[in-house]
Amino acid sequence: MTTAYPPAFRADLKEIINGYLVADPYRWLEDPASEQTLDWLTGQDALYAERMAALPGREPLAARLTELLDAGTVSTPAWRGTRRFFMRRTPGQEHAVLYTAAASGGERALIDPMRIDPSGSTTLDAWQPDKEGRLLAYQLSEGGAEESALRVMDVETGQDVDGPIDRCRYSGVAWLPGGKAFAIASDASSTISMPPPRN
Repeated sequence: MTTAYPPAFRADLKEIINGYLVADPYRWLEDPASEQTLDWLTGQDALYAERMAALPGREPLAARLTELLDAGTVSTPAWRGTRRFFMRRTPGQEHAVLYTAAASGGERALIDPMRIDPSGSTTLDAWQPDKEGRLLAYQLSEGGAEESALRVMDVETGQDVDGPIDRCRYSGVAWLPGGKAFAIASDASSTISMPPPRN
């Protein structure tokens, strides 16, 4: 191994915050466009690439994992009213698609991340239909961000009727009966009551 860890400059930056002296020597890394940050990231990438290239058996492992993942998946269905909702990823698909189907059959795709963003950088992070299966709260994140935006869809038409509500990272949704309102439970376990979706 020849590549060293890239040097990370320690700035002599201290501030008084709420009466306490707080050191923040790496604040410069918060600017992703600065030349200093870009140089450090380039060094990190080079270090990672060198270490990964030296690991034996990577190609056979990658081939086997690809083979196993190409089997596809189907999630357990969630029944709401007379509808079922489920995820399916067919062989070769990068992201699973959210489907719905009435009791009589007739599956229909509701959310296909690759149709929304062919680059593959948009993901469906979470979804929750209301108790009657009429409305669907769903969360999408874009470009590798970990904070998704929540929207509400009319399941019958496939059109959004509310949102987006941004910064919904790891937020569960609970519906009141009749789809009159929903609550968002954040990662801090707080609950926020939301008004009913617009019709």
